[in-house]
Amino acid sequence: MRAHCRRSGRSGDFTLAVGDQGTRLRLPTGPFALPVVAQAKNDDTGACWESVFTEADVRKNDETAFLAR
Repeated sequence: MRAHCRRSGRSGDFTLAVGDQGTRLRLPTGPFALPVVAQAKNDDTGACWESVFTEADVRKNDETAFLAR
């Protein structure tokens, strides 16, 4: 699995993009039931991140992608 984090201009905001390659990892397909809880952990530092996305946050939720702010 690949994860890419990018900080935005506002303090504390960042973008997290997750994807897979190959056949060993299968990501779930959407659309997803709301609310969606996204969690990430840095194995090197132990730092954790969590965000809950509700209907108001979602821009796309179908079989091809889940996009939320």
